[in-house]
Amino acid sequence: MTESRLGDIPLKACFSFSFPIRRLPEIPELTAEPVTWPDRYILPATSSLDGVEPFAQVYAGWHEDGIWVAFRVDQGIPPLPRPERFWTGDACEVWIDTRDSRRAHKPTRYCHHFYLLPEGKRVQSPTVGWVRMGQTPKGEEPDLLRVRIAGGATDRGYALEAFFPAEVLYGYDPVESPVIGFCYNICSVAKGRMHLSLSEGFRVHEDPSMWASCRLVDE
Repeated sequence: MTESRLGDIPLKACFSFSFPIRRLPEIPELTAEPVTWPDRYILPATSSLDGVEPFAQVYAGWHEDGIWVAFRVDQGIPPLPRPERFWTGDACEVWIDTRDSRRAHKPTRYCHHFYLLPEGKRVQSPTVGWVRMGQTPKGEEPDLLRVRIAGGATDRGYALEAFFPAEVLYGYDPVESPVIGFCYNICSVAKGRMHLSLSEGFRVHEDPSMWASCRLVDE
């Protein structure tokens, strides 16, 4: 019985991830062309700890005016987004906790959950969406029209990049709070899931203690 229970514990549960997010010299022009994304902004791919071969590269950078994220997803087929239930189609999820409130074990007003949809049969152009977390008061939803997003096809799948301005990231202050919580999840119809942290069954979507702790470094 004991051996069975230990075998059910994912390896990632033994780790607390922490890594730097590097400063952008300027707000980037969004082109969705991965060849222009500097390698210094690539984030760790931890999916091999789940036994999942990484099928995407994830990038992030910070600027005084916001946070940039980018995804190159190599899944071998064109994307199939499903906007009505985004997690069942091709999508890239991003969680940002502007105050790294990992000890809370539940979302605070500083926690934000976004998802990016690539262009596909049901999505005419790259789209950003938002999921309400526990402590976000009604009437204080972010203005997603302020989020810049670009997407495009690659030879092996698709690319997405977005810039989240400070106005949609409640509490964002890289000077006073240079450590943030960060997490990503890539949903692929062809490849399955590629998580930074634990899988959905561990409620990573609403527990910031499971996200990575990232220092915003000026390098």
